[in-house]
Amino acid sequence: MEITPLNAELPYPPIDSIKPDAEAARIIAPLYASGETFGEAAAFFQYLYHCLIFDEYKMQKQARSMENIAMAELIHMQILGKTLIKLGIDPVYTAKPPIRSGFFNTSRISTAKAPQKMLMDDIAAETQAINNYNQALKRLRNEEAAAVIQRIILDEKLHLEELKELLSQLT
Repeated sequence: MEITPLNAELPYPPIDSIKPDAEAARIIAPLYASGETFGEAAAFFQYLYHCLIFDEYKMQKQARSMENIAMAELIHMQILGKTLIKLGIDPVYTAKPPIRSGFFNTSRISTAKAPQKMLMDDIAAETQAINNYNQALKRLRNEEAAAVIQRIILDEKLHLEELKELLSQLT
């Protein structure tokens, strides 16, 4: 079965003209990957894990949804990583690059195995991600970087709708 990332049907803003901006980089870095917040790296790994568990349960619809959302999160990681490079920092997996501490770890990833619990954890994570992105938007002065964040939020809202629908089908 082909993987189709669950993304809104709109293009992502171009990042080619983004200039170095240390303040914007500090705001965006935790959204990318850190050990302190639930960013795109954590989302990717959580959805991949839940895909594997749903697949083991022979719950193919849920497994494919998790896989498609995971691929969308991977695209977000790539876009944010490239944005961080344009903003002037190395896209390492930490909340505060270039400081090499607070590295991403898997401690925040849900390892629930009950289908309803997995979906509830995913809904909570998407809700937190949307909140984190909205908080970042309030602080960002870099309009080009803000446009990237706004576009990613559209995908995250789509993911949240999908997860709620999957949960409603289980209950």
